[in-house]
Amino acid sequence: MAWVMIKSIMIDVLKLGMPMLGDITYVEVRKGVGMLVISFINGLGLELIAYAPLLIMPLLGCMNVFNFLVCQSVTNSFVALVPLFPLAHGVPTPRGLNECQASKSVEDTRFLD
Repeated sequence: MAWVMIKSIMIDVLKLGMPMLGDITYVEVRKGVGMLVISFINGLGLELIAYAPLLIMPLLGCMNVFNFLVCQSVTNSFVALVPLFPLAHGVPTPRGLNECQASKSVEDTRFLD
């Protein structure tokens, strides 16, 4: 399904899923988001290049949690996503993002550079 609807699914993941990484009250949700991202990376691979900057920063922020399973899930996602980041240079911001998400992508790219 993600192959066919990548833009709409990734917009929902960015809007609904990635903010859940910051919610410290639900450990299982944070672990699930990490697992979701790694599943997308394994399934979509290079199709996620344009989304790499938007996915890396929330994962990076969640890597210092004290729950081993969350940390492992998020770290595995981060490690799988990092090789895609250099490929994102010069790739335009994905269409369909709102202004806030588009500017966040530019800011995150600058920071990670």
